Amino acid sequence: MCNNKISMGKKYKYRNGEPARVLCTDRPSDGSLHVISIEEDGDIICHTLEGYFYSDKTASNYDLIEVSPYEDFKIDDKVIVWDIKGMHFRRHFAGVDKEGRPLTWVGGLTSYTGHHTNDWDYCEKYTGE
Repeated sequence: MCNNKISMGKKYKYRNGEPARVLCTDRPSDGSLHVISIEEDGDIICHTLEGYFYSDKTASNYDLIEVSPYEDFKIDDKVIVWDIKGMHFRRHFAGVDKEGRPLTWVGGLTSYTGHHTNDWDYCEKYTGE
């Protein structure tokens, strides 16, 4: 199923699994809604604002599908997490919850030693040592 609304700040792929990059969203003077994306080979593709390639909502390999920002994270990857207050913590990644929020093992534990998780507002891979 396509997304409810395509936005510039999110990551997408095409239904066929190929990565997609949204170039712009636009509301022309006729009131219709359009999204422009580009394939890796440079081909430009037009979509509805919901991400469909065809305006009649027929499934297509070129429909846009939102990709989780944590898609390339693996369980127990080292991460830095923080909430709205801005306090940063080093933790180990434990997946995402039903709402798509990142989870970590409580107290810095891993899947081998931990059983409980916390959710966070923000999470990124830890790159330091």
